[in-house]
Amino acid sequence: METTWIHILGPAVAVYLVVMAAFVIFQKRFLYRPSRRVRHTPAELGLEYDNLHLTAADRIRLHAWYLPCREARATVLFCHGNKGNIGDRLESVKLFQKLGLNALLFDYRGYGESEGIPGEQGTYRDAEACWKYLTEERGVPAESLFLFGRSLGAAVAIHLAARKPCAGLIAESTFTSFPEIGAVRFPWLPVKLFSRYRYDSLREIRNVRVPVLIAHSPDDELIPFTHAERLHEAANEPKFFTRLTGGHAKGFVLSGQSYEKALGAFIAKALG
Repeated sequence: METTWIHILGPAVAVYLVVMAAFVIFQKRFLYRPSRRVRHTPAELGLEYDNLHLTAADRIRLHAWYLPCREARATVLFCHGNKGNIGDRLESVKLFQKLGLNALLFDYRGYGESEGIPGEQGTYRDAEACWKYLTEERGVPAESLFLFGRSLGAAVAIHLAARKPCAGLIAESTFTSFPEIGAVRFPWLPVKLFSRYRYDSLREIRNVRVPVLIAHSPDDELIPFTHAERLHEAANEPKFFTRLTGGHAKGFVLSGQSYEKALGAFIAKALG
């Protein structure tokens, strides 16, 4: 009988160990899904923009776009999600123009035309380099600079907002930490033990001392709505919450004017 159980369980255990090893080895590919070719630019929307190459603290050259807005009321530094590159963010470009915001969009190292290889500390350095460019070279006052992150980008924006002054933080469709979202996606694996990445937004958001807006859809198929609720609960006042409609990738588009109205109202309140 004992031999029979060994024959039955042995292959299953071997498969489990192989899957676990694959996660440990390939988790970077699960987290970062960059695209090198920038297929679209703001010129397709008839918008003028500055094509920039900035340098991070560790000398990695980053590609970015600065888009001025006529009669802008503030500026936004936008941190995109884990897929594609800035060429896939024209919907956000249009949104920022509607909201009356100058905008800086950038690609993390390893994305689009940016040099290097993606990594957690690298994404933090990349966002900080963009904040430094806006505040020092563009002369943007911190009290009129908003940090906006979507999905993985929100973890980057939260980390930056906990360390640098800004007018407000917008965290959209994001998770409490990478190990926790990994455990949601792979509940049968000990993800929290073997994760090489943290992106611990639940801890970091407690150190953010500016107005915070959390946006999330209950229909998000990748990141549970409870992650947004926990982030909102952990954030300091003043804090706000808006519900999106639709899935993870297109919730902000499908939510339409209600979403734009919520963002506009938050920006107005944060600016005082």
